[in-house]
Amino acid sequence: MKALIAESNNETVDDISLVFNMCLPHLKMITTDSGKECLDMVKNNSPDVIILGDLEDMSGLDVIEKIRADSEVPVILLSNIYDEPSVVEAFDLGADGYMTKPFHQLELIARVRVILRRRDGRLITRLKNGGLKRSGYARTRK
Repeated sequence: MKALIAESNNETVDDISLVFNMCLPHLKMITTDSGKECLDMVKNNSPDVIILGDLEDMSGLDVIEKIRADSEVPVILLSNIYDEPSVVEAFDLGADGYMTKPFHQLELIARVRVILRRRDGRLITRLKNGGLKRSGYARTRK
């Protein structure tokens, strides 16, 4: 499984990478700081989830809109802006989650786990009393 982290702030990328390595070690991470490269990576690398932050060349909303033209890959938007119209617009354009910076790392992990669990019902890793524990298969509805 792959997670695409699209973010121009190296410190944010490092924080996300660290917590993903600790809590979701089965996810391979690919990173970019460019909206254009993010769109190319969606097509060429088929990520299972995208964490979309601030980019140098495009707004996150523009990237989501372009992703949705070709893909249903789940996208969690990390933003410095929290006002109701911006959040609603992100969801209307196809975001699956919206978190404001600074964000809570374990909440991000929880949101990614939920997305992956809903996406394909595979084994998930969850935090239990400060450690890692394998859980069972997620249930699927018929």
